[in-house]
Amino acid sequence: MAKTPTVAWQHFVLFYALAAGAYLFRALSNTSAPLINDTDDAMRLVGVRDLLAGQAWYDHVQHRLNVPFGAELHWSRLVDAPLSALLVVLRPIFGAQAELVMLYAWPLLLLGLLLWLTARVSILLAGPEGELPGLALPALSLISMTEFAPGRIDHHSVQILLGLVMLLSASLAMQRPRWAIAAGIAAGLALAIGVEAVPAIAATTLAFGLAWVLRPETAPALRRFGLSFGMTSLVLFFQHQPPQKWFIAYCDEIALPFALGALVAGGLLLALSTLRLSSAWARLIAGGVAGALTLAVLHAIAPACFRAPYASLDPWLIARWIDRIDEAKPIWTSLSTDMPYVVGVVSAPLLAGVALALGLRTANRDQQTRLLVYGLFLVTAIAVMALQVRGARLATSLAIPGAALLIAELRARFIARKSAGNLALVTGAWFGSAGLLVGLAGALVALALPGGDKASAGELQAGLSGCRLPSSYAPLAQLEAQNVMAPVDLGSHILAFTAHAVVGAPYHRNGDGVLDTFRFFNAPIADARDIAARRGLGLLVVCPGMPELTGQPDAAADAFVRLYAGDTLPPWLVPLPMANTDLKAYRIDLSRS
Repeated sequence: MAKTPTVAWQHFVLFYALAAGAYLFRALSNTSAPLINDTDDAMRLVGVRDLLAGQAWYDHVQHRLNVPFGAELHWSRLVDAPLSALLVVLRPIFGAQAELVMLYAWPLLLLGLLLWLTARVSILLAGPEGELPGLALPALSLISMTEFAPGRIDHHSVQILLGLVMLLSASLAMQRPRWAIAAGIAAGLALAIGVEAVPAIAATTLAFGLAWVLRPETAPALRRFGLSFGMTSLVLFFQHQPPQKWFIAYCDEIALPFALGALVAGGLLLALSTLRLSSAWARLIAGGVAGALTLAVLHAIAPACFRAPYASLDPWLIARWIDRIDEAKPIWTSLSTDMPYVVGVVSAPLLAGVALALGLRTANRDQQTRLLVYGLFLVTAIAVMALQVRGARLATSLAIPGAALLIAELRARFIARKSAGNLALVTGAWFGSAGLLVGLAGALVALALPGGDKASAGELQAGLSGCRLPSSYAPLAQLEAQNVMAPVDLGSHILAFTAHAVVGAPYHRNGDGVLDTFRFFNAPIADARDIAARRGLGLLVVCPGMPELTGQPDAAADAFVRLYAGDTLPPWLVPLPMANTDLKAYRIDLSRS
């Protein structure tokens, strides 16, 4: 069997140095932008600090959230652990600056893995000609510029990498069954880190299953994947859940439904691999029965997991909060609110789909198998992205090998017949696959359209950046630790940059805290006072530019947001002097009438 060409280390080092250098320069030169801009990154940093400070591995409660009760989060320690280990290594070297170094080092280390994986899969699909676009395009992706930028320490980048590992391993496993073990381990890790990986895991499972249906000689790969996926998921279930929670059917983390589902699926894949069925139709039916059995077991254990993911939340929160989260909206809705971003992330997956269709027509049997495996991943990711724009995180990264295939094919056509048309096609493929360039072009088009001068979602976020700078929290950090009421999207940063505790932060497991936060700002001011008394609040902190301060449409006439706008706040909210910050703070003194 011919050895598949791999990534030349000289090329990798060059492109990684260029990409990492550009990302580093962008972060260091833009001093007005916060290094930690996303609420999830701030909360991840809080979790890492708590773990290093002695909080138990199985204790997933954020004790300073939903004050004074605490709120249990569903996040995995599997991301906290390497971040904590990196900090332990860096502290003796960098001292007080170790945390800052970690915030730069972690995402840039993962960026190197991203470049290697996209280049490796691109070579697998397009041959040696796929290496250049596989190395260059990730750095020009809007997703990479966000998820692998300094300061980004949440789990999304890890999930992107695991999705690419599943794709690479599944593709190689069709000729080298041992790679199926890597695919199974990656699938189990992805499931343990976050259940949003289920579509990618389903694509991996389908890839092995359909390969067995069409080519029964791939049964060893099917068997190895089933065993490694089932066992990895089981082991990681035990590391995540303490014994007292083994039989609780959570739907948003690796709990009984997903762990048992993975174990059942793995066992059934193992059983399928032992069958001696001569007909492809018979194998297809057997695989369908196995899939139906897995779903039936899941439904019997946790029927709630088949309903709306936030069914347990207060209906008001679903309508007024969850349904308004920008990244959870479908593509066609997001297109009207942030067209440059949407076209920037959609263009590469669509071009990859074109490349896939063209490649299948001329590929040999082995190459067709790899393209079909790739197609399963790509189509699944595009479908998820269409339903929720945040699915672009994986879809855009998975699109790079397909884009590399298209560029390689068009380049070969140009070399064979040098013409302006063929040159334009190659240039267009490069441009259309670089999300940054497409996004910039989309922004120019949006500006030229009627109403194009309105601020996009990204620009609105940029306008709030001052409220996320660590320096803005310095005056608060100097105060004695207290219980704080703040808009939901300030909660994580208050936890990260001060010793205070907060009521709300944007996590569905903190439904009571989020609901009380919205009530404090939008209900009659007497209700806000009751919330302050019940939760023992000592401070109110707001960012004037936040949309939450404009209030809900049905906010009471004497709600905080109305009184704040009219500068007629009640006497129990006493303004505090706050120098050199975009934040405003009030002392809550319920003794004042």
